[in-house]
Amino acid sequence: MPLLTRPWWRPRPLPLKLLLLLLGLPAVAGATTRYDGDAQAAEGGRLLYRESHWVEPDGGRVVLYRCPGGAAFARKQVGGGSDPDFELVDARDGYREGVRTRQGRREMFLQRPGRPEQAVALPPANGPRIVDAGFDEYLRAHWDTAAAQRVDFVLPGLQRTLAFRIQDQGEHDGLRRYRLAVAAWYGGALPHVDVAYAMRDRRLAEFDGVGNIRDDAGAYPRVRIVFPAQAQRPAAPGEAEQARRQPLVARCAAA
Repeated sequence: MPLLTRPWWRPRPLPLKLLLLLLGLPAVAGATTRYDGDAQAAEGGRLLYRESHWVEPDGGRVVLYRCPGGAAFARKQVGGGSDPDFELVDARDGYREGVRTRQGRREMFLQRPGRPEQAVALPPANGPRIVDAGFDEYLRAHWDTAAAQRVDFVLPGLQRTLAFRIQDQGEHDGLRRYRLAVAAWYGGALPHVDVAYAMRDRRLAEFDGVGNIRDDAGAYPRVRIVFPAQAQRPAAPGEAEQARRQPLVARCAAA
């Protein structure tokens, strides 16, 4: 509209980002968000790797796993929702795992180094089914009712699903904590996972449990990952797509 045809008393609209700031709302609403965290060994605190996440408006995400020096060695791509398709690729040895839909059938797949791919159909779920980072979406959607619920977690690395119970561990310092434990009489003998979410924006703040990145011996170490609030920011245009195309290194440089 030409300036002279605009009534002098009509205010110009505020930019969306400024309006969100004035209202006290997150400026990342409706946009891709990036956040980063360091994965440290649960015992001793040694830095094992770094994680960079790009979360898109539909809940889908791409994750780069980085050497302590910053080079990316593995990538995970996850669809939206609590029961998404996903794929994890580790360039250090070619390991792959995930869940996919092929010819209308959901299946989990696994390919260990030097071996053929294994794929099995997803069994029928006995309750809510969670796939990988879909737990984030599930928890946000059931924020006030998640505690004590039984959910089926899909574990492609084991080629099976396993029932977990979500336990509310209380609130402290602006964080709501949950424990995920196997929903069986022998669950107390198996490793559990502890997570903490910021109550203000339901953002994952801490993870403490067995991770999904293998060590040099092919085992899954217990890790503690902290995602600081200051490490979350709106992603630049095209940043998530660049992460999808980022070349992966076959080994991390010696420290």
